[in-house]
Amino acid sequence: MRTSRNGEPLTRCVNIRPLKIFVCKTFPPDSVLRAALLEEKDTLEKHEFLAKMDVWLSLLRLSFKGQATVTAPSWARTRSGNSTPFPDGCESLET
Repeated sequence: MRTSRNGEPLTRCVNIRPLKIFVCKTFPPDSVLRAALLEEKDTLEKHEFLAKMDVWLSLLRLSFKGQATVTAPSWARTRSGNSTPFPDGCESLET
């Protein structure tokens, strides 16, 4: 098994949970980037992570231009009682 410089085994997965927590604290609830990241699993295969990073960077650029926001559909507002289409969104990331 291959190991890193500090002797830990190399893994084929990337843990994006810290990124998801950062996005929850930093981006507004109507951010498409926030919505996309929150829908991801907490760990992604390296190749999957690298492929999705291009999309996330595009969404980040759009968010700086003010073009990457979502409006919650009415079913999401009535079902969850809030204005985000991701009812459990950041709450499930609480540590």
